Amino acid sequence: MTKTMINNYAKGKVFFPIQNKKYSKEHLILISMIYQLKGALSINDIKIALEGINDRVVNDEMNIESFYNSYLQLFAKNVADVKENVLTQVTEVAEEVSRLDSDDREYLERVLLISTLVSTSNFYRRVAERLIDDLNPKIEEKNK
Repeated sequence: MTKTMINNYAKGKVFFPIQNKKYSKEHLILISMIYQLKGALSINDIKIALEGINDRVVNDEMNIESFYNSYLQLFAKNVADVKENVLTQVTEVAEEVSRLDSDDREYLERVLLISTLVSTSNFYRRVAERLIDDLNPKIEEKNK
């Protein structure tokens, strides 16, 4: 993440305004979350997802450090789950490829594993986008 990107996120109001040209710990937490989210979501979707967090932080209604610690706990669990899932996928792909009549099974296993992992990633991204779509009307209603 570059200074320019952070500046653009600030100008685009993806996170709450900075004070005296200084970023607070809360800003850094949000910037870290934005960095993680931007791999799968559009900046507009990230803005929608974080709008309620920004509002709560600005109004002193939330301890973002506790929220971020929860995120980190879940992140660690997800890493473990992904490792286990990838091992399962490797086994299942090998079983599928063993049924094929081919001399290049290693290559086919690799391509099939890549395809399977990408499709799984896309499923999760679509679920996240739907959850954001569900947030959007609630945010619009609140702003009326």
